[in-house]
Amino acid sequence: EAGLQPPVIRVGNLASRRDYLDVRDVVRAYAIGIGRVQPGEVYNIASGRDFSGEDVLQMLLKHAAVKIEVIVDPNLFRPSDVPRVVGDARKFQQATGWQPTYSLEQTLHDLLNDWRHKVLLTQVFVEAKAVPTNDGQPGEPTGSYQSVGNP
Repeated sequence: EAGLQPPVIRVGNLASRRDYLDVRDVVRAYAIGIGRVQPGEVYNIASGRDFSGEDVLQMLLKHAAVKIEVIVDPNLFRPSDVPRVVGDARKFQQATGWQPTYSLEQTLHDLLNDWRHKVLLTQVFVEAKAVPTNDGQPGEPTGSYQSVGNP
């Protein structure tokens, strides 16, 4: 989106399905689980929903600000790919009352916006280093930097 590279993404197998969970939900589950689960027992923390790689890609493309070309690259296919992986968190949910709160769509939207912000800040920093400072040198640490754009 920032024009730093061509708008092309190479993908492998988009048919495999995975259970995705927002890290914010995972951290909250860990915090809730402390003192509420039996030590030594095994608990799964999962959304219980599976999405294909194609589903995830389409969600990201829907939020993209530019048209992105998708190229399926057979070299990116795994030699042995499990077709479906989905977790069952019922035991943990029964012990704690925890439920995931972030949808995959929200997670991807937030992730994309976080990267947009990071790229913008990097661009602002690089541009600011190129702006001559009060001593006339571009970006030398001895000068004072001028602010460029709105971070």
